[in-house]
Amino acid sequence: MIKISNLKEKLIGNCPPEADPPLEEKLEIGNSRVKREKGFTLVELLIVIAIIGVLTTLLMANFIGVRQRARDAQRKSDLRQIQSALELYRSDQGSYPQILPNCQNSIKSPDCLTSTYINP
Repeated sequence: MIKISNLKEKLIGNCPPEADPPLEEKLEIGNSRVKREKGFTLVELLIVIAIIGVLTTLLMANFIGVRQRARDAQRKSDLRQIQSALELYRSDQGSYPQILPNCQNSIKSPDCLTSTYINP
């Protein structure tokens, strides 16, 4: 049987206690020395990459929802402006318009700018 003191002496050597090198640097297995390299393992890197991917997915889904809500808010605002313009027209003229002016897909066309009820 090998005594613990003999094992320690074999692993560390005959160095004075204050000059003992770290055990990891002196540990011998067979004829090769095992030295712990500083750095990250592949598993640690893969876990970090997976966590970053999950967080990115969650944030992107949230940003897509924000853009949709912003578009919906703009549409609601446009409809309220049209409603207000029609109500102003009715209060001035006494009735709603029978037809809307030909705006040709743009509220900034010359036919639409003659009206004072809708601000382009």
